[in-house]
Amino acid sequence: MNQVGTILDMEPPSPTSDPPPREPGFELPPGLLQRFLDNGERRDSLVLVIAEWVAKEIITGSLLPGADLNSVDLAARFSTSRTPVREALNLLDREGLIELTARRRPRVATLDAGQIESAYHLLSNLFGMVAEEVASKSDGTDLSPLDVQMQRMQVAYRTNDVDSYFWANVDFHDTCGEIADNSMLKRTVDSLGLRVLRFRHRTLTVPGQLKPSVDDHARLLRAFRERDIELAGALSRSLVRHSLRTLQGTIGRE
Repeated sequence: MNQVGTILDMEPPSPTSDPPPREPGFELPPGLLQRFLDNGERRDSLVLVIAEWVAKEIITGSLLPGADLNSVDLAARFSTSRTPVREALNLLDREGLIELTARRRPRVATLDAGQIESAYHLLSNLFGMVAEEVASKSDGTDLSPLDVQMQRMQVAYRTNDVDSYFWANVDFHDTCGEIADNSMLKRTVDSLGLRVLRFRHRTLTVPGQLKPSVDDHARLLRAFRERDIELAGALSRSLVRHSLRTLQGTIGRE
């Protein structure tokens, strides 16, 4: 079997491969979610701060699907009027994180199994395209930011700090999008990626998921350096598909 086939077909490692658990940290890279939400449109900074806070609560599971959002409470939390709160909620609605309907409070969006699967399949192809672009450019491109994020993922893995690992992972793939230097592709990835970040976070909380993830990202970084376009694309698609299978298994046990 060739190298690509081996990676795509391999079984996930044993769930005993992660280190002992510890109290989770929280290392959201400054401005990361704001960049996803703003998407180059230069929105008001307070609107982005409010939208980022709500998005973070949704992504990390503090706000569950169907949970109500109170605009008065949000205005009080950020010491502002309801106008920027309303703009932030409209932004989150457009990005698919919340639902705004007439005559009821905003609430965290819900996605059915079919919608989640469709989003992951599309994201798999988009991540693969980004990885192929990075590998094709890596000969003359500085990959040191990816080294830094890879080190952060390895440290978080060794301490079993899921939140820190997750945000380092998100930052890694965001940097890949910057290196790929395809603005239309990156905007599409950022918008779709926001909708599934909460599910990506959830899969990493499943015991045994950090080890295969950190190993495959190390292989992905090597593929970039070796300019192995086919392998980089296959690895990136495989990472997303494995995340989907893990999520489906988790949902199936509930």
